[in-house]
Amino acid sequence: MPPRWSPALVLMVRSKTPRSRSGTEQSGGSAGARTWRRLKQLRPVRWTAPWVTPGLIDCHTHLIFAGDRASEWARRLAGESYEDIAKAGGGILSTVGATRAAGIDALVVSAEARLARMAAQGVTTVEVKSGYGLDVENELKMLHAAGRLGERSGVRIVRTLLAAHAVPAEFQNDRKAYLRIVCEDLIPGPHARILPMRSTPSASTLPFHPPRSRWSLARLRRTDFA
Repeated sequence: MPPRWSPALVLMVRSKTPRSRSGTEQSGGSAGARTWRRLKQLRPVRWTAPWVTPGLIDCHTHLIFAGDRASEWARRLAGESYEDIAKAGGGILSTVGATRAAGIDALVVSAEARLARMAAQGVTTVEVKSGYGLDVENELKMLHAAGRLGERSGVRIVRTLLAAHAVPAEFQNDRKAYLRIVCEDLIPGPHARILPMRSTPSASTLPFHPPRSRWSLARLRRTDFA
C-alpha cells in the first residue's frame, strides 16, 4: 500500500537547473520570474521516515576493543567500587589484555557491528579513542583499526590517542616511565605524520596524580597535539 500523503512529510527537491559553460544559470527575465521558474521545477517527494535530520555526531566512544566486562556489573551491584575492581585486574586492564591479544582484523570486524547499529540511528561521524593498548604497538594497532573501520563503513571516523587512559600492569610501579614512553616515543614518532589524530590525557583521577598529569601536559604542549 502506498504511504498516506501528509503535507508535513513533503520534501521539496529542486531538479537541476541548466547551466552555461561558465557555471552561471541560463535564465532570463526578472528576479521574480526566475524564482517562479525555479519553484515550478520543485517536485514533491513522499517521505515515510519519522524524521529528517543532519547526520548525528557521537563525540565520545571506545568503539575499538576486544573482550567484555559484563561480569563486572554483578560486582558493582554487590557494592564493589570501580577502583577496587580495577586494582584486582578488572576494569580497563581486563580489556587491555583482550585487546592486545586480538589481531587488527578481529578488532575491525567486532567494531563493524557496533558501528552499524550507530549508523542505523543516524550517526554519520564518530570519535574513536584508543586507550586499550597501552603500549606503542597496540595503541597504533587500535588507531589503524579505527581508520580501516572508517574506510570500510563510509562513516567519518575521528581518531583520538588516549594512551594515558590507564597505567599498564608492567608499569604499575613506575608510572612516570610509562608517561615518558607516551610523550616521548609514541606521540612524536613518525607515525604521527601518517595517522591524523588528536591526543588527550585521561580525566580519571585513578591512573595519574596531578603532578604526573601536569608533567605530561607540559610535554604535549611541545607537539602539534596540544
